[in-house]
Amino acid sequence: MASLSTFINKLGKRAGRKAYNAYHQEYRNTHRRRIRAYNIEYKRKRGAGLPTKSTHGRAARKARNTQKHRLYVKARYAKQKGVGGSYTLQQWHALLKQYDYRCAICRKRKPLTADHIVPVSLWRTFYRPWIEDGTMTYQCNDIENIQPLCALCNSIKSNKLMGDGDFVAFREDL
Repeated sequence: MASLSTFINKLGKRAGRKAYNAYHQEYRNTHRRRIRAYNIEYKRKRGAGLPTKSTHGRAARKARNTQKHRLYVKARYAKQKGVGGSYTLQQWHALLKQYDYRCAICRKRKPLTADHIVPVSLWRTFYRPWIEDGTMTYQCNDIENIQPLCALCNSIKSNKLMGDGDFVAFREDL
């Protein structure tokens, strides 16, 4: 069976591709039984029962553990920024239950994301004195600095601090 490059070299790109496609179609038609037998044998030897998509690797783990993956990404980002802290999936679910699975700002039941009350980008700048003298007992990525927000409220809040004129969170314990 000739290769595509052979046809392209002889006839040019467009004419070569057309000639190759015609040749390939004719080859498949004349050798249909042989190709079918080869495919059956190939699948038998190499395991036809294997799934078509990979069940291993980063993409598959991410699909199986979406929330766990989000926690990992947030923890990695906080570590890169030089602020500490972490929280578990159980703590996140307890926080969602505390908020009755509603957004902390609009109070609607939507898919929720974890939002830092004091943004990671502002943590070291504004809170260093309180951290150093021991008044602040938690770190940036601890559950005490996390609130559940819907995607819309989270994008509007961005990296701002919530003040009097801004959104008002209804978290009583902070």
